Amino acid sequence: MGVLKDANGDGALMVRNNFPLYYHYWGKTAEDDRYHLLPYHCLDVAAVGDLWWRRDPIIRRLFTGAMRQDEAACLAWVLFFLALHDLGKIDVRFQLKAPKVLFQIRPELDGESALPDDKYYHGPSGWEWFALDSTALGIKESDLVRWRQWMQAVCGHHGSLTLAELFSRPLAEDRVIELDKAARLMLVQEMADFFLAPQGLTLASLPPPAPDLLAGFCSVCDWVGSNQQHFSPVSTLYSLSYYWKNIALERAGEALDDSGVSKKALSAGGMIKLYPNHVPRQVQTLMDLLPLTPGLTLIEAPTGSGKTEAALAYASRLLAAGLADSVIFALPTQATANAMFSRLEEIALTLFPGGSNILLAHGRRDYNPKFQALKTGLRHTAQGREEAAAECVAWLSASRKRAFLGQIGVCTIDQVFLSVLPVRHQFVRAFGVRKSILIIDEVHAYDTYMYGLLETVISGQKLAGSSAVLLSATLPAWQKVLMLGEDDQAMQGAQTPYPQITYVPHQGEMQNYVPDDEHQPAPFGVAIECWRCNDLLPDESRISDIVAAARQGALVGIVCNLVADAQQLATRLRAEVESMGEWVAIDLFHARFRFKDRQTKEQSVMERYGKDAGRKQGRILVATQVIEQSLDLDFDWLITQLCPVDLLFQRIGRLHRHSREARPVSFATPKCTVLLPDGDDYQLHKVIYGHRQVLWRTQQLLEQNSQISFPAAYRDWIERVYDPQPWQEEPSDISQEAEQYRQDAEGRFYGAKVVSITQGLPLPDTEGAAGRLTRDGEMSLSVVPLRASEACVLLDGENLKKIDEGDRDEIIDMNTIGVPAGWGKWLPDFDDKGVIWVEMMGHDGALWAANIGKHRLVYTADTGLIHEESE
Repeated sequence: MGVLKDANGDGALMVRNNFPLYYHYWGKTAEDDRYHLLPYHCLDVAAVGDLWWRRDPIIRRLFTGAMRQDEAACLAWVLFFLALHDLGKIDVRFQLKAPKVLFQIRPELDGESALPDDKYYHGPSGWEWFALDSTALGIKESDLVRWRQWMQAVCGHHGSLTLAELFSRPLAEDRVIELDKAARLMLVQEMADFFLAPQGLTLASLPPPAPDLLAGFCSVCDWVGSNQQHFSPVSTLYSLSYYWKNIALERAGEALDDSGVSKKALSAGGMIKLYPNHVPRQVQTLMDLLPLTPGLTLIEAPTGSGKTEAALAYASRLLAAGLADSVIFALPTQATANAMFSRLEEIALTLFPGGSNILLAHGRRDYNPKFQALKTGLRHTAQGREEAAAECVAWLSASRKRAFLGQIGVCTIDQVFLSVLPVRHQFVRAFGVRKSILIIDEVHAYDTYMYGLLETVISGQKLAGSSAVLLSATLPAWQKVLMLGEDDQAMQGAQTPYPQITYVPHQGEMQNYVPDDEHQPAPFGVAIECWRCNDLLPDESRISDIVAAARQGALVGIVCNLVADAQQLATRLRAEVESMGEWVAIDLFHARFRFKDRQTKEQSVMERYGKDAGRKQGRILVATQVIEQSLDLDFDWLITQLCPVDLLFQRIGRLHRHSREARPVSFATPKCTVLLPDGDDYQLHKVIYGHRQVLWRTQQLLEQNSQISFPAAYRDWIERVYDPQPWQEEPSDISQEAEQYRQDAEGRFYGAKVVSITQGLPLPDTEGAAGRLTRDGEMSLSVVPLRASEACVLLDGENLKKIDEGDRDEIIDMNTIGVPAGWGKWLPDFDDKGVIWVEMMGHDGALWAANIGKHRLVYTADTGLIHEESE
C-alpha cells in the first residue's frame, strides 16, 4: 500500500483505500508494468500548459483575446480543462488495457468484474461521460453547450475533434460502473477546487467561449507531458498540491526546455538588424514603415528584387513587437522549400539570438542532407565538421505535424493547407500556424481550388489576430480580390502602381505603400524572339543555333511544358552535338526521375547554372516547370515553350538574373526566345493550363512586341491577359471556353472552402491524404521499378526482402517515380500502399525497359522514365 503525503511531505496521512477514488486509476504505464497515477498525469499536462503560458506572451495574447476575460481567469479555465483531457481514462474498459496494473492498484477486482473492449477510445468517451455526469456536477443545463465545446477541444487531443465514435456503457458489474462515475465526479470537482476556486470560479460558473486554439495547445501539452524521459512513472501517493509544486512544475520546466517549442525572439527587427551588410532596395526600403499591428500584407515586386528578405525583415519587426513567436515560410514545391531552408538557416540566430529550432516539412524532408545535418547538430563545411548554428531537436523533428511548433518552419504549401482540412491532428498544425507569422511565396502559382484553401487559412490568421505575408511578382486583380477581400474598385488593375505593398489590417482600411522614385526598380528590356514550329519544338536549324550558342560559352536554358517534350528535345540536341564531333554538355531535369536521381539532378543543376556556377564553358539545360519558381538559376539565353504570361515572366526571371562583368558577346543583353505553335492548336499545352485563352492572349502580345519592358509589363501584360472581358479580336470559341473555365474554377474555389470546414471522421495524416485534399483533380501515381530477373530487387541491386522493415519505406520512397494518373489505365494495379511495381529488363548496364501491352517504359538515371506507345 502507498501512503498519501501532505504538501509539506510530513509523513503518512491515510492508506490508499481511504484516498479520493481517482487515485485508483493509472494514467500512463511503462513496459515493466510500472505506472503513473492518472491525477499526476493530469497535473503534468496542466503544468506544461501553465509554464508555457507564463513563458510565451503570444500564447497569452491569443488565448485572452479569444476568451475576453482577465488573464488570471483565462489561465484558470485553460488549466482546469487541460487537467480533464484524459477524463475518459476513468473507465474500467480503459484500465483493462493494462490488466496487471489495474489488478495491482485495485486488488478487489478480478477478470469477472468487467469485459475488456479493444474499441474503447477514452477521448470521445470522456467527452460523453462529462455530458452525462454534468447534472451531478451541478452544471446548468443551459450552460452545457459551452462546457461541451471546451471538453470537445481537450478530449480530441488524440487526433480528432469529431468524436463521432459510437458511445456505449461498459459491460461490467454495477459496483464497478458506479465507482468509475464517482471517481470522475471527484476528479472534476477536485480540479475545479485546484484551478478555478482561487479565481472565485466554480462549476456553476459559465466558461468563456472556448478558444479556437485550445485543441492544438492541449495536444502539444499532452505530448510534452507524456514524455517519460521527464515524467517517469510515479505511484507513490502525494496530495495534489504537493505533487504540483514539488514534482509536476519542475518536470514540466525541463520537458519544455528540451521540447524546443519556446525560444525568445530578437528585441529589435528590420532590414538593418537582419541584414546589416546589405543596402535596402526597392520594396525593402518600405519595411520599417509597415504597421506593427496584425494584418495581411501582399508584396508585389519583380523577380530577384529581394521580396524574401523584405518579408523576413517585416516578420522580424512583428516578432520583436511580440505579435508572434515564430515564422512559417511556405513554398509551392519541395525544391523551392529545400532552397529556402538553406537561406533561413543562415539568419536563424539573428531572428532568435538565444537559439532557434528550424524545421523542414514536406513529403521527402528526411532525405534533405542539410536538414539531417541540423538534426544531428553538425554540418559539413570546407574546413570539416562544425556545430550547426541553429537547432532541430529530436522531439520536434520526429513528425511533420510538429514542424510548426518550432521557431522557424519551412514547408510546402500543402502542409499549411492541412491546418484547415479534415485530417488527424489538423488542430495542431492550426495552432502552430496561427501563433506564427505566415509567409507564402509565389502565391500566383496556385489554382482556384488552392485559393479556396488559402482563403480559409488567411481567415484563420485573422480570427486568431495573427499576420500573413504574401509574395508574388504580381497578381491579377481578380486574384487580389480573392486574397485580400477587397472589391475591384480598390484594385485598379493595370493602373495600380508597381512595385507595391498592400496592407490590410484586421480592423481598418487597406493601405498601399510604394517605393519613392529613388528606390524604384531600374527599367530594363528583354528582347523577344518568336519561333513558330511544329509541336512547339525547334526544327533542325534551330537545334544547330542552340548548340552553337553553347559552343560560344553561353549557358542556355530551355523550359518545356511537357516531360516528353523535354526528353525528346534533349535527345535531339545530343544527337546534334554528336554529329558535330565537338563536345557540348546537355543536361536534362524534370520530375519523372526516381527521387534519389532527382535529388542528384537538382544539386547538379544548382551547381552548373546557379549564382556561383563556374561559367568557363557553355552548356544547355533542358527542363520542365521544376525550374520555374524560386530556384536561383542564371541563364545567358532563355528559350521557352509558350505558357501563360505570369509563368513566362517567372521563367524570364532566370535570364540574366545576376549582374556579371562578362557574358558571351551574342548574349550581352537579355533575350528570350518563345516557341509558338504553327496554328491555334495548343494540343496538350491547353490541357496543362486549363484553357486556350491565356495562351492565345499571351501569344498575341508576344507577336506584337519585339521587347518586354520591365517592370511596367508586370502590371500591364498580366492584367490584359487575365481580363475577364473578351478581347475585341478574340475568337468567340476561345472566349466561351474561358468563361466556362471561370465558372468551373469558381465552383472549385467554393468546393475547397466546403472541404475545409467539413466535419466528419478525419483522414489519416499522411502524404496520400494530404495530396487528395490539397490538390484539385487526379493524383499522380507512384511507380517503383524492379529488376525483372530477380524477385524484389530494385534497379540499383538492393533486395527489399533483405532490408530492415524500419528502412523499407524510406528505400521504396527513394526509388519512386511520379507518373500521370492517366497511365493507370494500362499500368499494373497498385498495392495496398498505393505503389505500382513495374518489372524492367536491364540493357547495357544503365538502361532498363518494360513492355506493358502497347506501352513501353524505358528508364535511365540521365533521362528519367520515358513512355513510348506503339501504333
